[in-house]
Amino acid sequence: MIYIMRRGQPIIIYEQGMWRRIRRIINIHLGTLYAYRGLADLALKAYENAYDYSIQLKDSTLISNSYSCLGRVSMLNNDWTKGLGYYKKAIGIAEQTGSLKALTLAYGEIVTVYRALSMLDSCMYYLDKSKKIEEKHNISALPQTYLGIGETYYCMGQSDSAYFYLEKALNTTKIGRA
Repeated sequence: MIYIMRRGQPIIIYEQGMWRRIRRIINIHLGTLYAYRGLADLALKAYENAYDYSIQLKDSTLISNSYSCLGRVSMLNNDWTKGLGYYKKAIGIAEQTGSLKALTLAYGEIVTVYRALSMLDSCMYYLDKSKKIEEKHNISALPQTYLGIGETYYCMGQSDSAYFYLEKALNTTKIGRA
């Protein structure tokens, strides 16, 4: 904890843990910006920094989310095997800790790898798991999951089912990522 004295009273400037959390958030946002610009090396460095802060904070949910970010940048580099490894780590940690938001995030992201690899049964497996959690616990990522299911059905050539879930995604009022 760092503080200054004012009129003989300590005024807290920041606590060490909070500063790490802020730096982690900054690195996550930087990584995302770099990723969207196609700057994979810079995104990787920012996400690795965020992961390091998550480890220092000893926060399993943040560690799981950091693995999802590292999976994302692995996909930018077309390193599907590494990406799957990161997502599986994220899922394992989220399942152990019961962090439903981290779990649905990792489920949603691993689907993108499986879809790129044309492993559509694996896509549906994770999308179904995510959908069940989101519906049961009223998590706001449901429209994205419906979108993923619709996209996967489209890739499978099942346009009626694709249409059903894409319409469902449009008509779901809760929008946001877990």
